[in-house]
Amino acid sequence: MRKVLIFSGTTEGRELAEKLSGLPLQLYVSVATEFGKTCMGDVQGAQVLCGRMDREEMTRCLRRLEVDLVIDATHPFAAEATENIRGACEQCRVPYIRCLRDEEEYADADGIVRVKSVQEAVEYLKRTEGKILITTGSKELQLYTEIADYGNRCYARILPGAESEDRCRALGFAEDHVIAGRGPFTEEENRELLDWTQARYFVTKESGKAGGFQEKREAAARRGAVLVVVERPKEEGWSGEQVWKRIVRDEKERQRREIRKRIAALGAEYCRAADEAIRGKLISLREFQEAGCIFCFVGAGWEIDTVPLIRTALRMGKRVAVPRCVGEGEMEAYEITSLEELRPGRYGIAEPEPSCRPVSAAEIDLAILPCLSCDAEGRRLGHGGGYYDRYLAGTDFVTAAVCRKKLLLEKVCTEPHDRRADLVVTEEEIFFCFEA
Repeated sequence: MRKVLIFSGTTEGRELAEKLSGLPLQLYVSVATEFGKTCMGDVQGAQVLCGRMDREEMTRCLRRLEVDLVIDATHPFAAEATENIRGACEQCRVPYIRCLRDEEEYADADGIVRVKSVQEAVEYLKRTEGKILITTGSKELQLYTEIADYGNRCYARILPGAESEDRCRALGFAEDHVIAGRGPFTEEENRELLDWTQARYFVTKESGKAGGFQEKREAAARRGAVLVVVERPKEEGWSGEQVWKRIVRDEKERQRREIRKRIAALGAEYCRAADEAIRGKLISLREFQEAGCIFCFVGAGWEIDTVPLIRTALRMGKRVAVPRCVGEGEMEAYEITSLEELRPGRYGIAEPEPSCRPVSAAEIDLAILPCLSCDAEGRRLGHGGGYYDRYLAGTDFVTAAVCRKKLLLEKVCTEPHDRRADLVVTEEEIFFCFEA
């Protein structure tokens, strides 16, 4: 099982951890503070590591956990953390992915001042008059003390926590000039705070949708406050969705490689005996006995031999539909009344001849599905062509995946759109996976 470590502390990190927790991975999530740990919530199957780490500590952590992949989902402005994470990965030769927050485009307009850093924002504010609402965090709050009469002019909205609140007090910010709260905040909440502080300047980082940037911009515009925006540093990386898709793709390929090795080690006698037992278990199922129309693949190569099963179904007077490829990644069901109506099709797999009648999904009662592997909860691992995923979408007939016991996985990597089989049939047992 691959070990993945996410450096989090952001909405993107939490959302990515929640999605990855459903995959067959050993997942670790690193957050800097107890508040970050609280924000992570209870991500099932993930081990949360809490505490700030420098590069040397990160390096030791990667080696101790024997991490296979690191995902850097830290804040867009946490440049030092990102540099340390990259350095630790390079030292340990661990693959690194930078997960970026989606950017939110906005046009230049009156009332918006763009700056490159908090220091540049402070230099601008030194030349202004009026109250200032600061939402750039407590770490760089010291820079604002350069502003004349900062104790009277400046209000700071910070994350709750003893560390940040102590920092504000040490810098001389009065208690009524410090607002502790966890965002993102609504446009109305930002407006109310601007009204309460009577701020003429609203300082924020370009934090994107996850950071509530649009709500800040709208509140400033409605209250006539100047929005001072610290622009996000330019970085290369992937969105959370891109990271998710890459990990799913890589994990599926890893599982396919593992199963192909197992297939190569199967003996012919084992396969014959296993296939016969699987066919017997299928035929004994109530779902098979009561089905008027059965959809069944024709096994090829190492796949389970379903020809005797199809022959039996026809003898029992059942209608039998078999898949035919009609395009790249697309297939349809066609009825056969005899095995003589099968012809070699795409990839050399037997398919119904052109004269066979098409069968709609509504006519099918039971579908027997092939797979490279399955797990006991009905998750299927296919070849990657997507034929069955597309065909099964929107159907409601009962599905039974057939899999030799030696090819079962503990947990197959799937995506949200993947439909689980209702039944998994092996030579030794039947798993009932019907979802409520």
